[in-house]
Amino acid sequence: MKKVFLSIIALAMIMTTDGLFAQSSSDDDSHQLTIKIPEVALIGIVPESNSITLEATAPTEPGDPIELDDDNEDLWLNYSSIVPGNAGNRRTITAELDAAVPGIDIKVNAQGFSAAVSNDNRGITGNTTGEITLGTTGLDVVSGIGSSFTSKGASNGHQLKYSFSLKDGDYGAIFAEDHEIIVTYTITETN
Repeated sequence: MKKVFLSIIALAMIMTTDGLFAQSSSDDDSHQLTIKIPEVALIGIVPESNSITLEATAPTEPGDPIELDDDNEDLWLNYSSIVPGNAGNRRTITAELDAAVPGIDIKVNAQGFSAAVSNDNRGITGNTTGEITLGTTGLDVVSGIGSSFTSKGASNGHQLKYSFSLKDGDYGAIFAEDHEIIVTYTITETN
């Protein structure tokens, strides 16, 4: 009787243990996986010491105007963008001055996309608008930017070519001074 009782207890333990380790009778199963991708809109001008100077040349002969033949191509526009919503959304980069310089037009040309290291998988890096005359309201410099990145540092992104010229009919507004102005670049959503 004692053997029968121990056999029943052993059988009950085996049946209970089987239930604990039982698996689903299906040949597949699934679970949810969530992938979170943040919206990104970052912009930077490089190199870090990004102060530039454009200098007019004084005439050497009486009766001649000053010459504004200086330009500068030291700066690069870098950006990273992950657009919200869907692949059709785009961003634009604008540039503006904090103050105008009397009698002078300041121009910038964000030149075509460049990369120090070849990588065809940078996304939709947008299109430059060519040379623009900067003012105190933002003007498009690069448009049509989707999810993309330029890589960072000089020789990546868009090289910025600055130049200046006399404003038509405004020579009388020019005066001798070092005009320190700020150029602000902003990346915004266009859709």
